[in-house]
Amino acid sequence: TIATASGFGYGLLPLATPRRLYTLGDMEATLRIGLLQGERFRTVLSAGVRLPTGMIAQSLQHAFTLGTGDRPMDLSGGLEVAWDPGRVGLSGTAIYTHQLAGRDSMRWAPATQPVVESAFEYPTTLTLGDVFQAAVYPALTLTPGIRVYGSAYYYHKDPDSYALAGGASLAPGSPTAADMAAGSGGQAWMLGGGIAYRAV
Repeated sequence: TIATASGFGYGLLPLATPRRLYTLGDMEATLRIGLLQGERFRTVLSAGVRLPTGMIAQSLQHAFTLGTGDRPMDLSGGLEVAWDPGRVGLSGTAIYTHQLAGRDSMRWAPATQPVVESAFEYPTTLTLGDVFQAAVYPALTLTPGIRVYGSAYYYHKDPDSYALAGGASLAPGSPTAADMAAGSGGQAWMLGGGIAYRAV
């Protein structure tokens, strides 16, 4: 079994996560600059960075290990726009996140096979897929206290990329880079709407 087979190298007895986890996650810092700040039209630029201060796994020898970050550094830029001339208004936002490559030791275990042998642990260069997000929010003021609004949100993520580092080679039967990246990219649309009431 996984608990006793030496090939897996997991510390499963007792079945529990590590009891204490005192470490930083990936720290984020964002700068926002208001370009235009008028009564009817406003725009804001933002720039952010996420630092690789967390860790992917507390222990690779524990099947139920907890990570606090994905390690690679991320850079992001965004734009927010709001136009509100009167009864009809429109606001929107767009954010692009570029994820830089990071290097760490990890077990190559795809989502379809989360528990693998310790022989499948490799020094890995991981590049998470870039992310683009955009949303628009049209609104219509019916009365001074009632507003109808809608929302449309789009999300797109490129597939992740895995590569062996340090001259390592895959062991027989090991998942491939394509197996690791399978299902890591995708896109989605979300539509919504509602009514906002404010006592006047």
